[in-house]
Amino acid sequence: MIMTIATTIGYQRDDFWMSRTERENLLRPPPYDFSLLMSKSQIHLILKHFSFTRRQPPQYRDTFWRVREIIEEWNKNMSEIFHCSWVACLDEYMSLWLNIWSCPGWIFVPRKPWIMGNEYHSMFCGMSSIMFVIEKVEGKDWPKELPSLDPEKKGQTVTLLLCMCQSVHYTGTVIILDSRFCVLQGIIELLKKGVFAAAYVKKGDTGQSLFKVTKWMQP
Repeated sequence: MIMTIATTIGYQRDDFWMSRTERENLLRPPPYDFSLLMSKSQIHLILKHFSFTRRQPPQYRDTFWRVREIIEEWNKNMSEIFHCSWVACLDEYMSLWLNIWSCPGWIFVPRKPWIMGNEYHSMFCGMSSIMFVIEKVEGKDWPKELPSLDPEKKGQTVTLLLCMCQSVHYTGTVIILDSRFCVLQGIIELLKKGVFAAAYVKKGDTGQSLFKVTKWMQP
């Protein structure tokens, strides 16, 4: 039931417990009526006791500690069982994870279709559309007690690119980047790791940047 709710696009959780009158007044009612199986208060009680981690709460303030383990384990599993094709896409998206008991935090991004939710960086295989890397966007909420997101001081965007593309290092994979990831130093660092990057440049001195990359690639 929970998997069905999560994978049925275009509906909120409570929509599956609409009354018959509410369903009849909709042009496109939810395809399932779970009130025949379980009351809404029962499913709320089940979700209240759901957990996505086996770890204990940290002694310091960490808004997203409940989802760190599942993200780490998922990325580790995908790196072991999935091999990306010759092309991949790196972008960011908003997740409508609005469970009042397990939503790890709130992020406000005005430019997104859904401005409230949880934001993630994700990488998909360009041929199969399978997502194989995901990282939580936290910004200033990253706890100081955890290891630095930029230990080598290369810049947060550069470090993020190297981290997200770690599973395709030295494979010659072409990464299609969102324009916000188009950082010259990041593209050079990916080249050093045997990964090619393509991105749409919206602003800046494109000619000078291309000249620097071309000069660096010359023997």
